[in-house]
Amino acid sequence: MVLFGEYFTIGEIIALITMIFAFIIIYRICWKRKAFRKIVLAYLFFLFSTVFAILREYFLWDVFRTLEHVSLLVSSSIFLYIAYAAHKNLVGD
Repeated sequence: MVLFGEYFTIGEIIALITMIFAFIIIYRICWKRKAFRKIVLAYLFFLFSTVFAILREYFLWDVFRTLEHVSLLVSSSIFLYIAYAAHKNLVGD
């Protein structure tokens, strides 16, 4: 079984298309409510990091590695803030 090459590329394309459709669904559900816009932004930066990872794999440019890490850092920071705000609201402090 071939893990790299054409089959791997097809799998990456299918995964990226699935992530884009998921982003559209999340956007349509969450953007109307201001409280959930951070979820859309966090997922958008996660999607950017995935695109940069795929581009880094094919172009071998180190700038894509840096952009991927920055996007993951921003995405995880937003997700951590969402978790903190949810915990704060549930506890009531």
